Amino acid sequence: MESATAIAGHATNTTLGVLSIAQKFSKSAAVVADSITPFVPLMSEISNIVNEIIQLYQTAEHNKRICGSLLSRATSAETAVNNLKIRRLENEDMFRSKEYYKNFQKLVAVISKIKIFIAEVSQIKGLRKFLVAKSIEGEFQELTSEFDGLMRVMNFTMA
Repeated sequence: MESATAIAGHATNTTLGVLSIAQKFSKSAAVVADSITPFVPLMSEISNIVNEIIQLYQTAEHNKRICGSLLSRATSAETAVNNLKIRRLENEDMFRSKEYYKNFQKLVAVISKIKIFIAEVSQIKGLRKFLVAKSIEGEFQELTSEFDGLMRVMNFTMA
């Protein structure tokens, strides 16, 4: 049988080992939390804008197909951002990248442009709709191209 001193020593070593692992994990979590912190407001902003886009789509009177296509893109971005947030430990390197942060800001800006475009195009009707059809198509192409490019650069998949 082991002596009480040996058992106590083993228990102390085990406890110290567990505490050391817990401390390392805690430090890792704190580092990841620090690296994701600047992104949190941007993530929230994307979510808020997408909710506004959903409301606009639901009340759209015209150009529903165009609005729906842009809505799909915006919701795919929101899903990608939510997955990124959930997998923040795996994506720590991206959260430390200034370039990734700039691209995230650009994504917020383009989703905001999409919201404005949907708000405008969903209310165009009648003769005016035909008069501005080319500019609508051009702006739609520009927005989708910018959005799709950012999604590729950020390694987000579109559903």
